[in-house]
Amino acid sequence: LEADPGMALRKLFYAYDGATPAERRSTGFMPQGVDLLDTIADDATLPPWMSADHFEEYVQAFSAGGFDAPLNWYRAMDLNWSLTAFVQDQKITPPALFVVSEDDPVRHYAGGHEAGLKDWAPGLVRSVVVPGAGHWIQQERADDVNALLLEFLGGL
Repeated sequence: LEADPGMALRKLFYAYDGATPAERRSTGFMPQGVDLLDTIADDATLPPWMSADHFEEYVQAFSAGGFDAPLNWYRAMDLNWSLTAFVQDQKITPPALFVVSEDDPVRHYAGGHEAGLKDWAPGLVRSVVVPGAGHWIQQERADDVNALLLEFLGGL
């Protein structure tokens, strides 16, 4: 990743974007010993919502700070799980809005997130699946997400 942050970021944005053809998207699951970036085509392009200037901001930030800190969230997932075990059965009771992309691979990791959502968030006001969007929904569909948030907040 650090060897070529621009290439790494370009491939990652491409592999998880809703505009990328389904057969070229990544699930994020790799066989042991296979590098994620090696599974993403070298001809990966920037997503339509990412300007060259905005992309360069990402490249500069990751060139300066590296990938370790952002990736530590994933490395510490088991630790985080154990540290928050005391809230395992807690419910989300305040009013809540759930927005997810139809083609976000995270949506499908454990399967059927939306099916049991109301059980865990009894204050759920609305659940929205945005068609054709990928993992970067807040950027891919910024206007749609903002409209949903404003509508939700306006109804509180």
